[in-house]
Amino acid sequence: MIRKNTIFRRILVLLVPLLTILFAIFYLKHTHAELVALYKGINSIFYKAETWQLDFFTVKVKLLGNNWCQAAIVVSLIWLFSAWKLPFDKLPAWRYDKKALFEYLMIIIGGAVLSMISNIHTSYAYDEVFSAVNFASLPPFQCMSYYILPNNHMLFNALNHSLFFWSDDQVASGRIISMVSYILVLMLSWNFLKKWVDNYWMRWVVLLSMALQFPVWGFSGQARGYEMVLFFSCLSFFSFWGYWIEKKTYLLFPHVAALVLGMLTLPSFLYWLTGLLLASLFFMIGKKKIDWLYIRYMVAGMSLLFLCYVPLLTFSGLSSMTDNQYMKATAGSSLEFIPKLLNEASYFRHLFAEWFCFDIMARVPGYFLLLLPLVALFNKWNGKPYRPLLNMYFSMLLAFLLVCIVMKNMAFSRNMLAHGYLVWMMLLIVLSSLPKQKWIQKAFLTLMLVATVFSTRENYKFSPYGLYYYDVEQKYESLRACKFHYSPSSSVFLDNESFYWWYVLREKFPNHKHNIESNRPAFKQQDYSIMRVEDIQLADTVMYEKISDCSEFVIFRKRR
Repeated sequence: MIRKNTIFRRILVLLVPLLTILFAIFYLKHTHAELVALYKGINSIFYKAETWQLDFFTVKVKLLGNNWCQAAIVVSLIWLFSAWKLPFDKLPAWRYDKKALFEYLMIIIGGAVLSMISNIHTSYAYDEVFSAVNFASLPPFQCMSYYILPNNHMLFNALNHSLFFWSDDQVASGRIISMVSYILVLMLSWNFLKKWVDNYWMRWVVLLSMALQFPVWGFSGQARGYEMVLFFSCLSFFSFWGYWIEKKTYLLFPHVAALVLGMLTLPSFLYWLTGLLLASLFFMIGKKKIDWLYIRYMVAGMSLLFLCYVPLLTFSGLSSMTDNQYMKATAGSSLEFIPKLLNEASYFRHLFAEWFCFDIMARVPGYFLLLLPLVALFNKWNGKPYRPLLNMYFSMLLAFLLVCIVMKNMAFSRNMLAHGYLVWMMLLIVLSSLPKQKWIQKAFLTLMLVATVFSTRENYKFSPYGLYYYDVEQKYESLRACKFHYSPSSSVFLDNESFYWWYVLREKFPNHKHNIESNRPAFKQQDYSIMRVEDIQLADTVMYEKISDCSEFVIFRKRR
């Protein structure tokens, strides 16, 4: 049944393109200098605001932004014409199931407890504080248009600001978003596992093992966008399965929405998006039939994604994503990069060590386990559709390699969070379906439970160091131990690179009413100033006196 003219659909189809057209006209009518003034008029206090128009929103970016805006107007008009005609299936009626409600309630409680354990176990990390102080504190438009570093998980930070604008601790609120994302991931996974794992208690153990995979569990208690990206990855993957295998056309909308939202959170979601596109191509080749409905939805989704990226493209430029130090391509051609990719043994060992918990799994066994799902091709006795699942599985792995080759760069390991989750899920599905005798199932269930407990203990010890690759706790304690005291009424200025002191001072002086100001060009108004050693030339020593050296920071006090 097709629902053709709902209010929801009218708003959905009209809102983004109309707003984009208005934005594009506004952008085209103003000069570079006018836009700089207007942009800073929204909020002038942001990371490296004093050089933003020189390093990011340059005159060249403005000129290219005019082209982006013209293209956006054309795409918006095409979208308004074509997307209006997309079929939009009515959602099935919701069925009340006491057992299912109880299961999901247990997952909510269990997921919340596990996430809080991860949360309590770790002090705030540099990346969390940087993201909260410099991006989640900004109005959503600036958050979505200023991509100074990959630390800005755009949609995550914009959502954090929008939902928790009243909070003075957007690291804590960001961790709440990650907790909710974690719970939603587990709920989606449980629903998918019902299709594969028949043994009820085995299914719970499989879900528990997936929930406690190192980066999945670790980032559930971190104010970073990775757990939210994992949610969008799972939603897109499971809805993709529902459409292609179970013929549920109403899942096309959440599928495309998840892809768009995932890309808006992290551009590195491209690895996952490419994998699903490749899987859809293989499905169409296998059926010897082009699925025009899926193609229409994907074209509409990618057009919408482009429109949502217009603020970033016009105010930060495409190079902010492609030329930053983490994504910049290596020298040489893509063909020359292939041998480098094949020789990246240390990279894959590191990935496998995270995914499979022990270092011993990081070598040959890791590669073997990647291929273990091939066993499912010969496991036909339970009548489950393993081959389509394998298509999706190996499409993801192949797409990862292809994108790395085209980009001439390896994805940062934490961007492979969803891939690791998929690998672990496939392994557990295959392994849990092999034993058929009840006594073997019980023994295998016990073995899996013991292995999960062991990996949990190891993962707990490995966090948070393994999430950020430096000792978070030691870094925090070294700064907290600095001899620095100030009265509750005093104000403190933090320069661009001293953002972490926002957290250190709050923890060191919990009874103070903190008056901490970050990134203000005129720091001379504050009672204290904290700067990195390399930035001390910015301090006016006539007005300030140095009172302490602490690690790589220098603390100044205003002269009386």
